[in-house]
Amino acid sequence: MADNVFSIASSGLRAAALQVNVTANNIANMRTNGNFDETAPQAFQAQDVVHNSLPSGGVEGRVVGRDPKSLVGFDPNSPLADALGRIRVPNISPENEMVSLISAKYSYQASLKILDTKNDMTKQTLDIIS
Repeated sequence: MADNVFSIASSGLRAAALQVNVTANNIANMRTNGNFDETAPQAFQAQDVVHNSLPSGGVEGRVVGRDPKSLVGFDPNSPLADALGRIRVPNISPENEMVSLISAKYSYQASLKILDTKNDMTKQTLDIIS
């Protein structure tokens, strides 16, 4: 049972850390625009982390590309713009990325709380036995 609790909590920690890394990458590349006709260079494609339950307990984070991968922007001064000034911009909103970071923070804290609770229960059990 103790190994299962550790496994479940550590899977939550890994999934939350993955979500933070992916979100940070999205934020870092939110200004990586591309040609309107989607020839090289292309706009950065943001990613998301999908959390899936594991049959043995815990969670697994899987990285998927965001759809639509880019949006139409307008910047007639950009060297990437077409004749009408259109460019492709990443499908990234700073507000949504902050929500993702906050969600990852709470997931990480919850997984840590599981480990703390397991540790407290183990200490109490040892106190009762001794």
